[in-house]
Amino acid sequence: MRAKIKNSGFTLVEIIIAMAIFAVIMVIVMTALNMVMRAQEQISARAKRLGDLQMAMVVLTGDLMQIVPRPVRDTNGDLIKPVLVDMTNLVRLEITSGGMVNPNDMFKRSSLQRVGFGLEKNTLIRYGWPVLDRTANTPMGKRRLLEGVSDIKIEYVNERGEFINDDEDAIALYIDIDLGKEGHLTRYFALPGGLINATRS
Repeated sequence: MRAKIKNSGFTLVEIIIAMAIFAVIMVIVMTALNMVMRAQEQISARAKRLGDLQMAMVVLTGDLMQIVPRPVRDTNGDLIKPVLVDMTNLVRLEITSGGMVNPNDMFKRSSLQRVGFGLEKNTLIRYGWPVLDRTANTPMGKRRLLEGVSDIKIEYVNERGEFINDDEDAIALYIDIDLGKEGHLTRYFALPGGLINATRS
């Protein structure tokens, strides 16, 4: 008698079931991998945004912490205040700052600089002029500080913490940077003593 040969292969049904299970596992793995990659992209984007915010505030704070009570002259020769807030102008805030490095008077220029801040196309801009008392030919430099800015609000603050329209009784500046859905960045910056006397000179 011939011995029956036992067939140890897979049936078609078993192969189809195995392929279906493998497909389900691959879908789960790919979905999880996609979620991880998207989460990593979001984390990277948030980290970059946080870095941009921090850098913008470092520049803004660095300038405003070094305000000097030195008025300047505009292109018409008229005196401009050391701190000028004009929310209707392209340059909403203009200040005289002592932040320009000039060690041991190495360069033939002042260590003071005139800088400003404003908003262009939802981007916070830092403006700068190479000289304090500028002429019609004095170039204005621009540096993009922060994108995604809906608005920027700047106001004078008196000793009672009230917002006022001019700098006569101001002891500080209030700055509110509107970031839309991200919220607001707000800061108070004290104005230096002697500012009002310089403004009236």
